[in-house]
Amino acid sequence: IAAAKPGDTLSLHTFDSGARTVFSAEEWKQTAADERATFARQRLAALQPGWHATHLADALLRVAEQFDRSAPDGAAA
Repeated sequence: IAAAKPGDTLSLHTFDSGARTVFSAEEWKQTAADERATFARQRLAALQPGWHATHLADALLRVAEQFDRSAPDGAAA
């Protein structure tokens, strides 16, 4: 978060038995550049551990799909 530059795009996802978006790339872009770090840290701080089994493959697939959708047209994801 601290290393993110104004032109960077971030999203945060968690997973256990299911994947959840903590904040999307679109939410990041809609947040004022000078407020993004605080926004992301607040979302991160609000997370609580889940106690379900993890399904990493499902989580990676979901995040990859969201990454593809957020890439600008014609850009390599």
